Amino acid sequence: MFKILIGSALSIASISLLTLPAAAATNPDYGCYIQTGSRQIVDLTRSVCGFNAVQAAKDAKKDAAYLSAVRTLLRQDYGGNTSLTNLVKTNPELLTAAARDYCQARQNGKSDEEIMETTYRETMESPRMADSNPTTRQEAEQLQRQMEAKLVPTQLALSLASKHYCPNLNNQASQ
Repeated sequence: MFKILIGSALSIASISLLTLPAAAATNPDYGCYIQTGSRQIVDLTRSVCGFNAVQAAKDAKKDAAYLSAVRTLLRQDYGGNTSLTNLVKTNPELLTAAARDYCQARQNGKSDEEIMETTYRETMESPRMADSNPTTRQEAEQLQRQMEAKLVPTQLALSLASKHYCPNLNNQASQ
């Protein structure tokens, strides 16, 4: 929560925002606001800080549904692969970001094949992959896990993202 204390020199009239009485600050939890010298609270959550609580709640609901679908798919298609299951537990943001990136790429006109090819190329050309030359089984397995961590989020997005993040793509595909 941000608190920006503004002196009495601030002209509230120049701010076209809703001004709330100071007592209101103790009830709702504004994510971003200023308190004037006269102790009035000006909610800046949407206008200045760009945070929309309703949209954030919708996004959280989409994320939860997507991650649930990912867990189900991993159990079915990957036999509960431990490293992939750990990926869901330890870095769910990576999976949801890949799904959103997938939708953005599709909306920009890329095909599933182009998206996967780009992801694969970027993974293989990354310094960690390009410079690696495993000499032991353990190093090869580590490299495999690193590749999975890069490629699987996009593979999962190819299968599941359109249902949870960009349902309009399903409509386009069926036309």
